[in-house]
Amino acid sequence: SSHHDAMYDTHEQSLKLRAKANLDLLHERSARTLQLIKSRHANPIVVSDVEKKRLLCKENIQALQAQLATPILSSVLVAAGVSEADATAQLHAEVTTSALTVQIDLTELPAAVSSAVERGKTPLVVDPSGKAATFYSYRPVTVIDGKAMALDKSMRKVPVLEVLDGARQRLVGALKTGVPVVIAMDQCVVDFANTFNDAALVASGAVTHDPSMRWFPVELLFRRAGKAIVGDAVLESLYRQADKADTAGVVSCRNKAEFYVVLLTAFEPKDFEKYLFGNDMGLPRPTSMYEFIVVNQYHFPSDNDD
Repeated sequence: SSHHDAMYDTHEQSLKLRAKANLDLLHERSARTLQLIKSRHANPIVVSDVEKKRLLCKENIQALQAQLATPILSSVLVAAGVSEADATAQLHAEVTTSALTVQIDLTELPAAVSSAVERGKTPLVVDPSGKAATFYSYRPVTVIDGKAMALDKSMRKVPVLEVLDGARQRLVGALKTGVPVVIAMDQCVVDFANTFNDAALVASGAVTHDPSMRWFPVELLFRRAGKAIVGDAVLESLYRQADKADTAGVVSCRNKAEFYVVLLTAFEPKDFEKYLFGNDMGLPRPTSMYEFIVVNQYHFPSDNDD
């Protein structure tokens, strides 16, 4: 009987040990589950994956833009007699300095734009009154309506590729006629940084990466007043068969030296940087690519004023 008792004790012991082990395992699992739940609440894995994808896509777009632009911008500088090392240094300096802001009266607009273009900057004209937009509507320029592009995509659900092809056709029209391009954004944040550009088209899978086909290469249009656009290889990639139908299949571009790009916003001078450069959306960075030309706003007394 004592032998029987001993066996029983051992059996009970092993059951207790097994139960304890199971209990420990259960505790450990619970603790891990609890930790997992806590960490998911603190940092939801689903969101962070989407966020990661978005950031990755944004970084892809920016990297691709740099990749698309740098050799062309560099070759333009070299062709203009700048050494390769100086061209690289110049492009790097553009990325690291901040934008110059000039304040002008409306009558000084043509001169201010010319001097910005000469300095290798893209003029961004800031004028809430809309008078600059009216001024350009009477000038020999091609206006590309950025606000309409944004609304076509968001309200009318037009595919980005289609929106960009429309902009490309207007750009080609300007090049063939030999007039500057004004991109008018009104009071709208048009997302040229991450949506309306060739790199974004490639990143979205809408088109494959092919340097011989361009739509709206903002990485060239928005830097150095778009001067790099008139290079032969770039023109060749922008023009389609239909664009060459009236010129016997030849790419024609008039007044190459006179071509430039101006951006126009109607946001208030105190707000435009926040809206256009304050978050992911808006204009391509760095701000040093631009020269901010702020048009003085005059308050004309109305009958309601005392």
